[in-house]
Amino acid sequence: MDRTSKSSATKLLEIVRKYPKDFKAGDKLFCRLCLTNVEFEKTYFVNKHRNTKKHNSKVEEMASNSVQSTIIETVGNKPIDFAEMVTEAFMAAGIPLEKLENEKLQNLFEHMKLKLPSETTARRRVEKVYSKYCQKIIILLKKKNLFLILDESEVAGKKCFAIIAGDIALLEQTYLVTLMPFDNSPNAETVIAAVQDTVLFLKSKRVYF
Repeated sequence: MDRTSKSSATKLLEIVRKYPKDFKAGDKLFCRLCLTNVEFEKTYFVNKHRNTKKHNSKVEEMASNSVQSTIIETVGNKPIDFAEMVTEAFMAAGIPLEKLENEKLQNLFEHMKLKLPSETTARRRVEKVYSKYCQKIIILLKKKNLFLILDESEVAGKKCFAIIAGDIALLEQTYLVTLMPFDNSPNAETVIAAVQDTVLFLKSKRVYF
């Protein structure tokens, strides 16, 4: 085999190792999802194929079909959404969900006989995880004497209020309630509105603040 062939073979294997769920190696690079050969000599062509509407649709379909495989049983035989558990853990630890596609991490979970959910599957759980978090805060702070901390912050280039709440009796324990975006420079009215919205969000009363 000449040097050019070796170079092509190496590129082919590198792509398959990087995207094992998408491609497999043969004489050419074959997309498992779209059932077609893909040009691989340049990374551009591989990325172009992965960003096509058809390929992304197949990825979402695969993620949807794999939901059942992410369900495990508890000791009490009650089904648990494992993908949701992983999503919640990643969010709590501040780990970007894109890290779910890391090959080393996937191999680790496979070694533990667990299937790590894809980034697409995890993102479908974000809203539910956030809703659970909100309900937890509401229950924990119900009828407590509360304090609010409101500060200007910036997320992804967007200015917003970062609003933190907590029980006055437990000052060391705080909860991020919301990030509330605003367009103009904040004034007294916008601050008051943000506080009122937070009180409503917590289903509390001003008497407890």
